[in-house]
Amino acid sequence: MKKYSSIVAIVFFFSSLVTLGWQVWRIDYLGLLKINSNDTQIELTAKDWENAMMSLDQNQSQPALDYIAFSRGNQKLASRRALLEGRLMLANSKPRAAEQAFAEALVDSDIRPLALYWLGAATYAIGNPRMAADRWLEAIAARPDLAPAHRSLSMYFYDLGASDNAVFHLTELAKLEPKDGRPLRLLGLVYKDNERYEDAAINYRQALQRQLSETSRQEVLVELTDSLLKTRNYQEALEAITQCTESNDVRVLKAECLAGLGKNEEAIQELDLVLAVAPDHLRALLQRGTLELETGNIDAAVGSFSIAAKKHPMDYTAHFKLSQALRRGEKNEEADKEAAEADRIRIIRERFAELHQQAAAKPEDASLRYELGKTALALQMDSVAENWYRAALQMDPKYEPARDALRQFEAKREEKGAQTPPASPPSQ
Repeated sequence: MKKYSSIVAIVFFFSSLVTLGWQVWRIDYLGLLKINSNDTQIELTAKDWENAMMSLDQNQSQPALDYIAFSRGNQKLASRRALLEGRLMLANSKPRAAEQAFAEALVDSDIRPLALYWLGAATYAIGNPRMAADRWLEAIAARPDLAPAHRSLSMYFYDLGASDNAVFHLTELAKLEPKDGRPLRLLGLVYKDNERYEDAAINYRQALQRQLSETSRQEVLVELTDSLLKTRNYQEALEAITQCTESNDVRVLKAECLAGLGKNEEAIQELDLVLAVAPDHLRALLQRGTLELETGNIDAAVGSFSIAAKKHPMDYTAHFKLSQALRRGEKNEEADKEAAEADRIRIIRERFAELHQQAAAKPEDASLRYELGKTALALQMDSVAENWYRAALQMDPKYEPARDALRQFEAKREEKGAQTPPASPPSQ
């Protein structure tokens, strides 16, 4: 593509406007980027447009700006120009202007699926995820191999708890992007959330064979270890967790692997290291108490489980194991109370699991997601409850119970902030 000094100057001016933050609602590219009538017509190819699109994927705007400039006056390229304009606007936090530009690009059948995808992205940024999902689904209907649309839909359905839908799009995405481990990692999470631990482990193993950031790789190893422990595959679990950077959570998982392999003394050493710096660590307390109970040290087991139940009052396992230890110590009245509390928590958790299954089968039911939020709140899972309330509003923006619940969260945050004492002035 031949460079002309007048064009370069104008494009540079335009780039400066972009850098300043696009102070207008929608920049009129056609007015800013004029080509002199004496200049030779620039012939643009499909490859030029593809390069401009790929450059935007890499946060490089200049090829797109050049294409917009050189396509000035060519009505045949209007849709492709509009799609590039829309992406630039969306990148600069102008989703409504971008939405208009993407809508203009829909008339070109060759790029319509891409335009639909980006139209959905703009709609999502505006705050209408349900309409965005409809546009992504339409894009996939026109072009089933459109990976970005599958990625966006998988995250949309995952956030809604519609696991079957999320699994479908993640599976398709994993096929379309055979080097990327992230879709398989999220598949593992979905299966793990649904207690399908063997399926989770399969996907985690496959994810580790693909490209992942180092942070994601560490997280996948931890999630794989947890899934393997649930299936009593202790040796493979130990091999996985020993690849992780040491932390309290990693040490506890390692201790569980060692205990599963009958290496109780080594397991206790790991747990003591954790509890020395994090005495309220739930999983460490439960595992320490379990090992103490197995060796007949009932008083020590009661102590560990009591701390766990006190610091984590809505944990079923803490109360259940405490009741067992108390009964072993012939403290039946106290054991009965802990068993009753464990049963109460178990019923709530079973309700929570049942609602998850119903939500997966009804991906557009706002009331189910609100009930999930209420149940999570009863389990003292505040952040989870807040996410479910937001999911309910995604389904139905006028669903007042969820809106009221979110207002209460916001009020609590404001109250907590008001009660926080001001920071001490810096020392002179």
